[in-house]
Amino acid sequence: MERFELAFSGLGARTGPLTFGQQAMWNNLRRITPHDEHVNICFPVPLREGVTVGSVTEALRALLTRHEALRTLYRDDGSGAPRQQVRARGAVEVVVVDCAASSREEGRQVAKQEINRHFEPAAELPLRAALLRWDGAIREVVLSVCHLASDAAGNAVIRRELTHLLTAGQPALPPPRGRQPVDHARWERSEQVTRAQARRADYWRRTFAECAALPPMRRAADGADGTRGEGARFRHGELLAPGLDAAAAVAARRLGVSRAAVLLAALTGELARRVGAARLPMFLRVANRHFPGAEETVACLAQNSLFLAGAEPAGLHRTAVDLHTGMMKALLHAHYDPAVRDGVQARLAERGVLLRPEELSTFNYIPSGLYSRQNSAPVPEGGRFTWLEEAENEHFRFFVNAGPGDRVSLFADTRHLPADAVEDCLREAYRRVLADT
Repeated sequence: MERFELAFSGLGARTGPLTFGQQAMWNNLRRITPHDEHVNICFPVPLREGVTVGSVTEALRALLTRHEALRTLYRDDGSGAPRQQVRARGAVEVVVVDCAASSREEGRQVAKQEINRHFEPAAELPLRAALLRWDGAIREVVLSVCHLASDAAGNAVIRRELTHLLTAGQPALPPPRGRQPVDHARWERSEQVTRAQARRADYWRRTFAECAALPPMRRAADGADGTRGEGARFRHGELLAPGLDAAAAVAARRLGVSRAAVLLAALTGELARRVGAARLPMFLRVANRHFPGAEETVACLAQNSLFLAGAEPAGLHRTAVDLHTGMMKALLHAHYDPAVRDGVQARLAERGVLLRPEELSTFNYIPSGLYSRQNSAPVPEGGRFTWLEEAENEHFRFFVNAGPGDRVSLFADTRHLPADAVEDCLREAYRRVLADT
């Protein structure tokens, strides 16, 4: 294994406030650091042809030049207001992992172990790279990106541009079309955006109060429904479910709702049944890419918007329709200054209305067009379940990812859902979508 630093210099340097999405992520990471490597976004970029180490380093250097987020440090200036500092010079860590073509999945796991660890945002640039080499050439690049620097939509830009740069015969990339994070953050402090924050505060006030009024969710005692399971308190499992995406699309067209609403309806029904709750207070993860200049931005712009996810006794179809309505309302109020939300929550707490982060769940829908993940092995007809990761220090009940494609995953607090029930919960939700379409 080779390891070296990829240096850059001579670029522009500046400082500025965080974007709303970065500020929310900063708040989250402060609660769980330093054991936060599971929050990083680690993803492979398969190459269409073998290339040299030098070609990859030049392509990565080009990305560092194009996207300020990848060469930014994040520091608290002592006033409690973090700032981002774009660096003119610096270096990122690169490792080269040799493997056989037949063992590329093992190579990916070695690469992930080498680069996907805690980032120190005040001292370390938010990008690491591992180059997988077999048959004498680099065939795949694995990147680990600190979530302060980018999100799924931003990483799709990175993946697309890196693939372009490393494909022979491609024309030069045009100048970046998206705003740089500092520019986006300054726009978010404009009068236009500030005026909208009063409406956001009203929405948060109403929705927080509704969620706080729900009865407590029961906990699963150790040994209930089997055993709690060995390992950490939070366990993350994924089901690769053949036909799930197509079935959800059929149901969505018939009902006039989003694919995300269908998938969440199936999962909400299962979770609600297992924890004895008719409704779950839930964050909807929203990309916030509909603003001018934001679609192609490499930055963390995604934010959580609160809503109540209910499970209707009438079944998946009724639940999906109701969820679609609730998700649309949440989406309209998903771009906000985190200080506005925190202020609303503090004022409600003074009146005894409390809602802690660990009482909430999150739903994140990743459309297939954003990026795809290769299947490393044939998938059996009933799907394939895999444990992905675990953590001890998170602040949610459930974190549900739907997508890309036929993938669905559940990161569960095992105090509420035993680890040995995670796979069964995902499979039941899968069966519900297939059965209802």
